[in-house]
Amino acid sequence: MTTHPEHSTTDHLALHAVTGYHLFSNCMPRSAWLAIGRGLGDFLYLFAKKHRRIAEANLRFAYGQEISENQIRKIVRNNFRQFGMIGQEFLKFKQSSAKTAEYVDSMVDVEGEEHLLAAKEKSKSVILLGAHFGNWEMGHLYYARHYNRLNFIVRRIDNPLVENIRYRYNTDLGVNIIYKNKGLKEAIQHLRQGEDLVIFADQNANRQEGISSHFFGHPTTSLYIAPSLAQKYKVPLVPMFTVREKDPRRHRIVFLPEVPIEHGELKEDIETLTRRQNERLEQIITCYPDHWLWFHRKWKIDYPEIYR
Repeated sequence: MTTHPEHSTTDHLALHAVTGYHLFSNCMPRSAWLAIGRGLGDFLYLFAKKHRRIAEANLRFAYGQEISENQIRKIVRNNFRQFGMIGQEFLKFKQSSAKTAEYVDSMVDVEGEEHLLAAKEKSKSVILLGAHFGNWEMGHLYYARHYNRLNFIVRRIDNPLVENIRYRYNTDLGVNIIYKNKGLKEAIQHLRQGEDLVIFADQNANRQEGISSHFFGHPTTSLYIAPSLAQKYKVPLVPMFTVREKDPRRHRIVFLPEVPIEHGELKEDIETLTRRQNERLEQIITCYPDHWLWFHRKWKIDYPEIYR
């Protein structure tokens, strides 16, 4: 948990705003609450011009001539709406642990569970391949309640008081928050003790922490830590993503088939495994392009010119 002997006035004001907005949310049905989130997304689409242009540049680079400018604008607008709704849902977690658990369980269905169960028959722990896609926290909370304790390496929220809220509801529902400054050591210890680990592999990577691997048709510096750990510790690597249903109140956890990794004497090279990892990411993003976080500069290391 984040602890500070003193907090700034801004930190306290932000916490009061979050608390007040949460109380306001309890006066509204979920559908209306999410409609406000979509409206906030529309507002940001119009006024967050920098991030809108980054998202459009990413889509042009990823898809080339496969999609039109109108399609790009539609995907980006829906992308902002998705994350507007996710922000609204975050405020629903600021309640008792029992109510948060009830809320999560009532909102989530599962697809492809057989892929996870088949992996768990081979190993007491698994690594989940994830991404900044959909409401991943909703998926993590459901997973930890119904399958196994889950470890998640994250960056701290800048406001320590708001970070404490995230830490509490995750911990109470079985998700162990591990901060990046601790590195992988703690996560690996839990993995070896039979707990599961989720790793996001979609961030931009520098050349010290990544290798070149194709992503949307371009050689791109890609994180390889997920398949590398899966190979080293002989645990399955199972892709897991959270998709919002047509009814925006509901979510669906999608487990894709395990990423094939040879654990015997004939170990495959990490380039091959990273390519397979990226193929799984492309697969889910292509199916639901408005769910992925397009407004971060994914290709800034290898192709900085697309953002100029």
